[in-house]
Amino acid sequence: TENKITQAIIQSFHTVDEAIPHKIAIEAGCTTSSILQVDHNTIYTANVGDSTSFIMAYNKSARNVHIVYETKKHKPHMKVERERIERMGGRVEIPSVKEQVINGVRMEVSSRVVIPKSGVGDVSLAMSRSLGDRDGRKVGVISEPTIEVLNIQSLLMKAKEQSEISSSNEEIELFAIAASDGLLDFLEPSAVAKRLEPKLYSMNTAGSEDTLQQACEELILEASSNWVSLGFHYRDDITIAISRINRI
Repeated sequence: TENKITQAIIQSFHTVDEAIPHKIAIEAGCTTSSILQVDHNTIYTANVGDSTSFIMAYNKSARNVHIVYETKKHKPHMKVERERIERMGGRVEIPSVKEQVINGVRMEVSSRVVIPKSGVGDVSLAMSRSLGDRDGRKVGVISEPTIEVLNIQSLLMKAKEQSEISSSNEEIELFAIAASDGLLDFLEPSAVAKRLEPKLYSMNTAGSEDTLQQACEELILEASSNWVSLGFHYRDDITIAISRINRI
């Protein structure tokens, strides 16, 4: 069953990749995908590009939150990614610094793969895997997802090890957040989780669902404001999703 689910996820990524019309890919650019599927006591994660999914553990007794799992971004400078790109004739640009401050805003600086585009010239992409990038395929940008299979009990055990006080499994709640780099270029995953966790676990109060949505909107607006402050005529896609992980 595990192998069948994994293969189905891989096939779904390839199907979406092929289904994106070339005209849209040229005009709007390629996209990323980060998914999480829960099947009883097993969690499947799949990731293409530089969006991120992370699983948080909230300890009801200690009232704290910890990251127990985070997907890995596909960046051009990574050994396996760079070797594939250069083997296919592509070129990787590696920045001299990891982050920079522009107009008072601190931002991560990414490695990039240079992609020749007919009629446009060279463009660069800050990820080594994507969906819908036909030109990128020619220089090693692929749509193959990285898939990991997680055990919920193992995540609970890790959460208890990170906690400052002794806790039972029943005192720990797991929840997942997926976000694009348009948000996470400015905010660490742990900071995002700490902003959303109080809203998520007050869902038993009137109007709290609206409060959770408002908290997500505030994060999006904050990231958007940071993009504007950079002074570019550009704002990256900003997406966030949050969900409890219910145990059976």
